[in-house]
Amino acid sequence: MQMQGINANIMSLGGIAIAIGAMVDAAIVMIENAHKHLERYEAEHGERPRGEQHWQVIGEAAGEVGPALFFSLLIITLSFLPVFTLQAQEGRLFAPLAFTKTYAMAAAAGLAVTLVPVLMGYLVRGRIPNEMRNPLNRVLIWLYRPLLRAVLRWPYTTLLAALLVLVSTLIRRGPAPSSCRTRRRSDVHADDAAGSVDRQGPRAVAADRSADREPARGRAGIR
Repeated sequence: MQMQGINANIMSLGGIAIAIGAMVDAAIVMIENAHKHLERYEAEHGERPRGEQHWQVIGEAAGEVGPALFFSLLIITLSFLPVFTLQAQEGRLFAPLAFTKTYAMAAAAGLAVTLVPVLMGYLVRGRIPNEMRNPLNRVLIWLYRPLLRAVLRWPYTTLLAALLVLVSTLIRRGPAPSSCRTRRRSDVHADDAAGSVDRQGPRAVAADRSADREPARGRAGIR
């Protein structure tokens, strides 16, 4: 930011804040997969991996999810590139947010496949408890698995339900009612009339007032 001259304003810091959630996702998924591999090794061999075997298990876990995590973060990074095409005031407003978010996501994508696996090898050690021993995990898995089985068993029904939800959402966001359009047209006509009076100037206003007074004088003379 300093080299590019980007100020630490609310938009540039907002880009970093938006990227924080996606930045830590890669490390969370990587560590979770390493836990599962270590847990499976201990269940099969009856002991925790040590030395070179430990690094081999960590390497297998990182290599299993590393490419998917890297490309997913890269896709999120590229998704903000159209913001750089904005011009004039919009471009000056949103360019700092796009720059900081792009830099943060690109750095997270690189660190997810380089530094995070090495840190896992040094820090993820000791006894890895089974996730089913945690009562919260058991409740969440009990709620999640039936839903997952139902979605995989009826994929076309799930797709149809998702499309119906999408269509209903688009219908609710449809055009405004006719009364609203009529009211908007009347407002536009009123604004045009007001603008024409302003353009005519004070002489036209004085002429209109004098024309209003003349009929009143005529009626007074008749009486």
